Amino acid sequence: MIKSNLSLVFFFIWSVSLCQTTSASQELSISPVSEKFPRKLINDGQSWVNSPNAKDQQTVGLGYLLMARGYSLLGEDDKSIKLVNQACAEFEKNKEYKSLFDAKLKLAEIYLSEGEFEKSSEVYVQLLNDAEDQSDTLHMILANNGLGIIFRNLREYYKAKQCYDNALEMCRQLNDDYCYSVTYKNLGTYYFYLKNYDKAVDFYQKSYTYWAKREDHEDQCGLINNIGNAFREKGDLDQAKKEYIKAFDISNALGSNYLHVVILKNLGILAIKEKKIPLALRYFNEAIGSAHNYGLIRIEQEILYQESVLKYQSGDYKSAYEKYTLYENNRDSIYTADRTENVIKLINKLETEKERKIIEGIKREHQIRELTNTRNILVLVLILLLMGVVVIVLIYGNRSKQKVTLALEDQRDRIMVQKDELAKLNRTLTEAQNNLESQVLQRTYELQRMNDLMREEMEERKKAVQSLHDYQEYLMELLNSVADPLFVKDTGHKWVLLNAAFGKFIGRKVEDLIGKSDDDIFLQEEAHEFWEKDDLVFATGEENENEELLTPEDGKTRTIRTKKQLNR
Repeated sequence: MIKSNLSLVFFFIWSVSLCQTTSASQELSISPVSEKFPRKLINDGQSWVNSPNAKDQQTVGLGYLLMARGYSLLGEDDKSIKLVNQACAEFEKNKEYKSLFDAKLKLAEIYLSEGEFEKSSEVYVQLLNDAEDQSDTLHMILANNGLGIIFRNLREYYKAKQCYDNALEMCRQLNDDYCYSVTYKNLGTYYFYLKNYDKAVDFYQKSYTYWAKREDHEDQCGLINNIGNAFREKGDLDQAKKEYIKAFDISNALGSNYLHVVILKNLGILAIKEKKIPLALRYFNEAIGSAHNYGLIRIEQEILYQESVLKYQSGDYKSAYEKYTLYENNRDSIYTADRTENVIKLINKLETEKERKIIEGIKREHQIRELTNTRNILVLVLILLLMGVVVIVLIYGNRSKQKVTLALEDQRDRIMVQKDELAKLNRTLTEAQNNLESQVLQRTYELQRMNDLMREEMEERKKAVQSLHDYQEYLMELLNSVADPLFVKDTGHKWVLLNAAFGKFIGRKVEDLIGKSDDDIFLQEEAHEFWEKDDLVFATGEENENEELLTPEDGKTRTIRTKKQLNR
């Protein structure tokens, strides 16, 4: 029987030896990721599920999680998600909450790696509520970190920092090294996004003190990669390269396709900073191929963006445009205003739910106070009854009337004092309740106002994009309205822009001519004459006007007058 209090144990069950580290002075040798370790995890998990103790839901659930980790490393997230859900079902049967929370955490991390922020935030919010109900501080910390990552990716940096601060405050209460490591790592990435690289390195190194003496793990590999990113942006390229190579070796040992692609992308960016353009393209091409194969859309679009910038800087504008178009398409499938708004609504719902619980707690406390007051009144009644008995005893005992009167007055004074104290206490509780309700209303109004502002900003952005699109269509309509044939060539004599009059004059569709040259359409001697005038304009920069012979596809030779000028 495996004890349920071994939280997160399945992440650290199998150790891995590092491959031989490549020297930082050499170029990295790219080879396919070894599937040995992930396959071992899958096989071992299968043996747990099929073991003689398979009736034990804890053992079966951990077996499913072990298999899910293996498939996650291989990039087969659909299988991994299915296995995690099976593990959740097993843990729920036996009410193994800590293991159930581990499984939900893994599910949220898989959705997060796929860029499914809505699904991921939904799981994290559920995990945060369930962990709070079970007083499980560790998983509350990890859920806050997950929500912080989502807000960071959505560029909601203020909300991300709130999540990390909440996690850090709970870390101080729990005093757990692993929780500190996770929170420090995410704070490092937060400051990296804000371009405060010194703080980023500081937090990353604080986080690494936990992993330095432990076996290889995905979190360790990702942290080393992040350290490399920070050194790269600080300008320490040699140190960055050392960190990337170390992370690359660990990713290969773990068999992680996701980390393999991420590190290749970062090595490409490093090669750009080292002005090794062919090497950068090599890394990017390898990374984008792997990302596409494993369905890592979010990473693929980041690489496409880097490639488009690189192509543009090298003057290959057509390739740059193609890469950027692919990037835009992928980005639109991942980051959309609607998805961002849905996540914000989900988190605001969480905050409202928390405030509702606080109000309910105050109401329950107020009810307890009222019951206490009722009890006090009953006690006072009993005291009065006792006083009556005492009076009767005193009367029948021939006690003096004066003593009885004094005793009654003294008791009455005490009762009045207690009534005054109770009245003050009730007033204080009422004022506290009114203040709290006022603060809750004010906070609700502020949240609604923030949501309205965000919606207005999104509408403005949509209008700006539509305006740009309308302007581009207007420019093309303007060119097509010119009756004279117009064309634009690049230095390779290829047409890059044509108006409708030119296509009509040649007898071809405009879209069929883009990217082609004169020798694809006209006679070679005519094309060479055109090119001589093109080269003359490119060389001198002066305007050229010339009469030339032109034979379109109808075979009729015409004399045309062409005016050419250089546009830089």
